Amino acid sequence: MELLPDQLPWWIAGPLLGLLVVGLFAVSNQPLGASGAYVQTIKTVRRDSDSVSWRVFYFVGIFIGGLLPFLFTSFCMSAVGSAAGAVVLEVRRQITAKPGILNGSEKPDYEQCVDIVT
Repeated sequence: MELLPDQLPWWIAGPLLGLLVVGLFAVSNQPLGASGAYVQTIKTVRRDSDSVSWRVFYFVGIFIGGLLPFLFTSFCMSAVGSAAGAVVLEVRRQITAKPGILNGSEKPDYEQCVDIVT
């Protein structure tokens, strides 16, 4: 019996294995690396260190913290995409306004494109 068949793509198998490991640690109620140190810190600060409710918030925080770089990267990619689209529209506008740009008889207005991307 194969756990993961050969037909399963790597972009599905990788996250599944990662979630499986984290899920097994969560189910077995064992602390993961940094959370073990967090338990010791909580024991020093709080009296009722036997409470397990912090683990839910801790793992949710790890999950959200892991997603933040992807969120900010998507914001950056979206901004770059919209700026590139605006540059393409400006180049098209300049080519229709000055058809001599294509054969080199007229100079394009570079400042407009620089203003768009800065």
